[in-house]
Amino acid sequence: MGFVAGFDSDLEWNLRSVPQERAFGGDTVSHATNSGKPRNYPLREKSRRFHEFLGRKQADDMNSGQQLGYSEAFSSSYAGLRSFASSYPLGSNVTLWTKATVERLIMAGRTAEGVAVARAVGDQIERVQVRARKEVILSAGAYGSPKILLLSGIGPAAELKRHNITPVADLPVGKNYADHPHIFTYWTIDECNATLGDGEMETDQVHWLAGLPYDWMSFAPADTKTQEIAKKILSPTERSRYLADGKMQLENFIVYTAVDTSARKKPLEGWPGKRVISLMHVLVDSVSRGTLTLRSSDPADAPVLDPKLLASPVDRSALYENVRETARAIQAVEGLNAVEFGVDDSLRDNWSNEAIEVRANRSGGSTYHYSGTCAMGEVVDTECRVYQAERLRVVDSGIIPLPLAAHYQAPTYGVAEQAADMILSSVA
Repeated sequence: MGFVAGFDSDLEWNLRSVPQERAFGGDTVSHATNSGKPRNYPLREKSRRFHEFLGRKQADDMNSGQQLGYSEAFSSSYAGLRSFASSYPLGSNVTLWTKATVERLIMAGRTAEGVAVARAVGDQIERVQVRARKEVILSAGAYGSPKILLLSGIGPAAELKRHNITPVADLPVGKNYADHPHIFTYWTIDECNATLGDGEMETDQVHWLAGLPYDWMSFAPADTKTQEIAKKILSPTERSRYLADGKMQLENFIVYTAVDTSARKKPLEGWPGKRVISLMHVLVDSVSRGTLTLRSSDPADAPVLDPKLLASPVDRSALYENVRETARAIQAVEGLNAVEFGVDDSLRDNWSNEAIEVRANRSGGSTYHYSGTCAMGEVVDTECRVYQAERLRVVDSGIIPLPLAAHYQAPTYGVAEQAADMILSSVA
């Protein structure tokens, strides 16, 4: 038993975290979702036209594995509250420690025997060792799990020696970091009461706090020019995967408010009093790969991340051309009178690569869909067991070896569900 590549093989596990209801008197299972409150946004049809101007057709089911086109935007919130892992059902056999940090693994040679934990007790830090009865499972995320492995001597030997850590297993831990880089552009519109904060927050038609204010999302492959660049510079294996039928590289949607997830300290001037929508451009199949390394051998130090977002000319070409396409599309939607906002006059209507790079530096960043730092096939096997080690697994998004054209909450839950079955089978 182990992970098998492919959408169909993962579907069963992904659906385990989805609410299920059976039709009365039948065996049909439906996975119904709604926001719990009305979300009839005024810009719904104009937003649909935007995606159609991009040349994308409406898709029946974006979660079917066939993503080309635009579809209703799915969300993991209900009545304005986000659903996340802390609300996942926990068994009586689970004990949670808060204010506790795993500092490193307890290793006997290459066998994991437990974890060393720094735990806050009052205003004191207590250091304890927790011993595993059967095995240790790291689920600290694509940042935390590689850090713990590195501190424990599992990772690139040269890096470990640089921090005076004795190597236990020489593995590419922290390599292959992948993310979904994005760029926002902002546009003022003429339509009243159509954006968050421009009218009543709650009416019979729309409750603006019921969820992220958007209606549609769309996916598409990279443009022809980018594909030609990919053919020239990617390896045969990379090229075959990048150009495969049905492979999506880009995601777009309109948010009916100003969204800024960048690390910029000073927000753009002029947000108040402006009816602003945000166009999000996401690269969901990045070619660029970053690294996560240790800052020191001190567990209290944060790791060093070099994400290398848009380092590859393939990635820059795909995302920059997408920004150009959406600029044309949003200005073509009748009745919006969309004018780009938040850029200097010298940049407005300038969509050269250099001008888009300025926008990227101002409003680009991570979509927080990290993966690859404990990649399956390189660091762990198909049952999440760490190579060259015993009684040790990693189960989180860090094991995903290649970027997924998806938002990572559901796939990560699916990874956990499938891994749980493997673990139970191995100890039965």
